Amino acid sequence: MTYRSSPSAGAPVALATLLAPLALLALLALLTIACRPEPELSGRVAVEPGPPRVLEGTHYDGTPFDLTALEEPFALVFFGFTSCPDVCPITLGNLDRAREVLGDNADRVAVVFASVDPPRDTLDQIGRYVRAFDAEAYGVRLDEQQLARTVESFGLVVEAQPPFDPEKPDNYTVDHTATLFLVDGEGRVVLTYPAYTDPALIAGDLHQLIDRL
Repeated sequence: MTYRSSPSAGAPVALATLLAPLALLALLALLTIACRPEPELSGRVAVEPGPPRVLEGTHYDGTPFDLTALEEPFALVFFGFTSCPDVCPITLGNLDRAREVLGDNADRVAVVFASVDPPRDTLDQIGRYVRAFDAEAYGVRLDEQQLARTVESFGLVVEAQPPFDPEKPDNYTVDHTATLFLVDGEGRVVLTYPAYTDPALIAGDLHQLIDRL
């Protein structure tokens, strides 16, 4: 009589016992990746972006400018004046370097310099000043009424100081908010940066935000 040997039931059980821990480890690895928190942003996150900010004036080329009408999904907005001796040129230089670090993403971020000195800063002056740092940046002139609306909208401090020499009324400085504002495509504030922030940190934040679009 011939007997047929039945398959061993122990082999599949042993294989399943070996594979179960491996499957569990793989699942844990996937969960770890999925639940990993996003890197923290360097800028100060706006608790509530709030309504779009008002920044309407004239671009240095003579065309109307409206912050909420920009095509770029993000804009870095800085307020200053062309006679500013320190924070303004340093900030514009840093913004140019931040755009360089962004590489292919640079065209998704607008740089906007808005003058807070209507009496002295003409369109021509603003244009020459901005182009010295970044030929693609926007340079915006605001008249007194436009400046007042923008100051209220952004919560700025802008105070023209008395002339250094009473006989030279145009020889004065302007105290102003030096905060850098990062706004989205609708003009809402997303992040803010203090003066002299490392451009690499700004670029790092923008890379993250652009990747989330």
